[in-house]
Amino acid sequence: MEQYRELDTVVARLYETAPATIHIPHGALVLIVGLAGSGKTTFALKHFPLECVVSPDMSRSEISNNVRNQGVSEAAFAVVGAILSERLSRGRTTIIDAKSLEHNARKSFLRIARKLAAPIVAI
Repeated sequence: MEQYRELDTVVARLYETAPATIHIPHGALVLIVGLAGSGKTTFALKHFPLECVVSPDMSRSEISNNVRNQGVSEAAFAVVGAILSERLSRGRTTIIDAKSLEHNARKSFLRIARKLAAPIVAI
């Protein structure tokens, strides 16, 4: 158990002193992957222009006025898919701010990017 705390400290120090550089190809689908509350949205908004970030949470909020309303998730993901398709078809890099932890959660996004021959990056 102690070894994991030690590793976390080393990783944190490395990040503070030498952050990684991530190269994003033009017109790419960028999936930000992580647990709920892990900082995906903060990372996305810090490193990418707001107009490039597409979020199922924001779509839920726009549809139902409640970001946590899971009852509109299907509609929210349909909206995200439509936006992603339109943006990638125009060569616009698009960041998907969603957990995307499991393959099924990423499948529709990957299908759209592959159909449009867009590069795919996961962070």
